[in-house]
Amino acid sequence: MNKEDILAMSRKENENKDPYGLEVASRAGRYGGLAMAVVVFILYISSFIFRGELDWGIWSIMAAASAVRYLYSGIKLRQKYFVILGAAWCVIFVLSFFVGMYKIIKG
Repeated sequence: MNKEDILAMSRKENENKDPYGLEVASRAGRYGGLAMAVVVFILYISSFIFRGELDWGIWSIMAAASAVRYLYSGIKLRQKYFVILGAAWCVIFVLSFFVGMYKIIKG
């Protein structure tokens, strides 16, 4: 395979990918995740202060989003660290979801 073949394959592979657009999308995802974490934290603390109970349902939303984000990134980028983080967030999601559902059903 010569240099021209390699360059042609690289151009074809990156044909519809705008590096600036990819970077903006990546930053938007990080800022969105940070905003979600802040809102969840505020709601969680407010629930404890004003109602005297912990709201596990809001944690399950954040855990689900984080699990998907890390698992997808880990699988696509083949990074074991992100897959492990995603699996940890999956465990947190399952626990918080079922505790939240139990509290809803129990009343």
